[in-house]
Parts: sequence; structure tokens; C-alpha cells
Amino acid sequence: MDDDARAELVDRLATAVEAIEDRLDTMQESLAFLAARVGLGAKPIGEEAAPAANLADWVGWLVEHYGLNDVVPECWEQHPPVAEELRALNIAWVGATDPIDGRPSDLLLWHEALQRCVARIREWDRAKCRTRGHAA
Repeated sequence: MDDDARAELVDRLATAVEAIEDRLDTMQESLAFLAARVGLGAKPIGEEAAPAANLADWVGWLVEHYGLNDVVPECWEQHPPVAEELRALNIAWVGATDPIDGRPSDLLLWHEALQRCVARIREWDRAKCRTRGHAA
């Protein structure tokens, strides 16, 4: 291989490496954005000790937007089944509202999931925290 061909190959490889690095940067930004929307922050799911602040913000929005004050107890974070139900609902909401991968029917399906979640949360609130205040 002569010097010109070698130089051209090096240039093509450098261009390919730049394109791969750009794609990786874009993927990392997308993952960080989605993780923040879901409420995971930078921690892997298994390492998360408690619902993140942005999940709490989202739950606050959900309760206000859908009038769920009589369903979701204020102490939801202290009840693992309720917290996990709300986290799963949040993850589904993130997918349903994704401008790239979301399908037109996803929000309708999310609202159906919301109805099922509300029923399960009511059942799990056996201590009646939503009406009597927090009880362990």
C-alpha cells in the first residue's frame, strides 16, 4: 500500500471514529435524559434506595392533574408496593410520551394502566393512610 492510499485510509478511519464517538455521545445524552424523566438519576435500578426527587415531583403532578388526592397517600414513598406501582406507571408514561418511539395508542394504553394502578393502590392502602394519616 502506497503512502497516499495509507493516508486516505487513515482519514477514513478517523472520520469513522468521530462518527462513532458522536453517536455514543448522543446515546449517553438520551440515556441520561430518559433516566432523569423516569426518576432513576445516574444510579442503576438495583442500587436505588428510595424514589428519586423527580419521581416524587412526577407523582405530585399525577395526583394534582388526575385528582388522585383520595387515592395516593402522601406517605406513598413509605409503602413499597405503592411506590413501585407509581414508579412503573411513571416508566410507562415516559415510554408513552416518547416523541421518537411512542406510538399514537400508547397514551390510551397508559390511561388504561392508570385505572388498574389506582385500583391496586386503593387495595394496598389497607392502613388507610390516605384518609387517616400515615400508619406503618
